[in-house]
Amino acid sequence: ATSLSVDYLFGHESLKPFVGMSMTNFKYTETGFGSSYSKDSIDLSDTALGFQFGAISKIDKNWDFEAGYRIIKTNGSDDIRYLPTNPDITVHVETHDVKAWYVGLNYNF
Repeated sequence: ATSLSVDYLFGHESLKPFVGMSMTNFKYTETGFGSSYSKDSIDLSDTALGFQFGAISKIDKNWDFEAGYRIIKTNGSDDIRYLPTNPDITVHVETHDVKAWYVGLNYNF
């Protein structure tokens, strides 16, 4: 996965709240289903858009502590059929939105 994220920091104090947006390009592939299936692999890929908010606290000149909440909207999907019993039955595989709390320790060069 490749991500690009931009945050807007509020204020000039050592503790700064922020809001931000992100864009992530991801690809997931699962192979080895074999000849009993309509294809040998499933592929999930998408460019997902996200929103995050939180706060950054300055520890010293080079270090910050960050905590926040991120919501990423995904849309990847694929279909595969099991051929021996009923080729009309399709299994639909899809990604779900990501919602996560996170913490980070950041080093500023």
